[in-house]
Amino acid sequence: MNPSTNTQTYGAGPERVGPAFPPSRPYMLGHTRDEQRRLDEQGQLFRPATERLLRDAGIGAGQRVLDVGCGTGSVTSLAAERVGPSGSVVGIDRSPDVLATARAHAAALDLTQASFVEADLATFAPNAQFDAVVGRFVLVHQPDPVATVRHLADLVRPGGVLAFAESVCLLHVLASPRLTLLDQLLSWVLGALRAAGVPTDFGVRMFDVFVEAGLSEPEVRLEPLSGIGDDPLLASYAVETVRTLMPVMQRFGIATSADIELETLEARVHQELGGSGLHCGVILGTAWSRVRLAP
Repeated sequence: MNPSTNTQTYGAGPERVGPAFPPSRPYMLGHTRDEQRRLDEQGQLFRPATERLLRDAGIGAGQRVLDVGCGTGSVTSLAAERVGPSGSVVGIDRSPDVLATARAHAAALDLTQASFVEADLATFAPNAQFDAVVGRFVLVHQPDPVATVRHLADLVRPGGVLAFAESVCLLHVLASPRLTLLDQLLSWVLGALRAAGVPTDFGVRMFDVFVEAGLSEPEVRLEPLSGIGDDPLLASYAVETVRTLMPVMQRFGIATSADIELETLEARVHQELGGSGLHCGVILGTAWSRVRLAP
């Protein structure tokens, strides 16, 4: 397989796409170059916690893995590294633009075991089951997360694994001294997400979602995304998140461009972080569970 491939087959024939339940709602952050850059930074920041999730869930050599809502492919690449050349990973997303970026990233890493398909996770139906289905920051955007998990569990062989990661946004940045500007940015982001109907605490809901979907009780973990002082990657990620959410903030009257002053925002964030110690504004919640074996 080649990471530039946009089709994938399993067993005797090509994948089949059929109705399962209503398609996912539109991704509120869009698929612009700015958003793709934010996704790449997000992948770097959450890489350690995502690696731990895949390892604990037993993703390993020779397995076939599906990464749903793959975006620019950071989770796909991590899974591909774990399954190795003898395995395969399929990343699916509805955006051809982000899939082109994901293919380029996988090719740069020589991950020939990774491939990408343009599809909606709600209707994607391969003709053979996977060993695992994984995703990060995907369930929170689904109109019915329980039905989504139940559908995805049908794509996994008995005894296989579902593993997901979702965020919990804190009400205030944990820091001493207090980070006034970062607190303001977090408030704007929370307001925009809530106005758009996106839960800001989904990372702590996954235990219930998995159980309601009929899976066994998942293994769960909460891990803070923290930095010390002026962390350039965290600063850029915060600014890019505000940038991509600006249209939502303006549409719902949460903040104006004059309030945000985007042109100087990153410099001001760096200045504030430069005088800080440990800080944390987001926690990553992870959960994984095995699909029940037939009695």
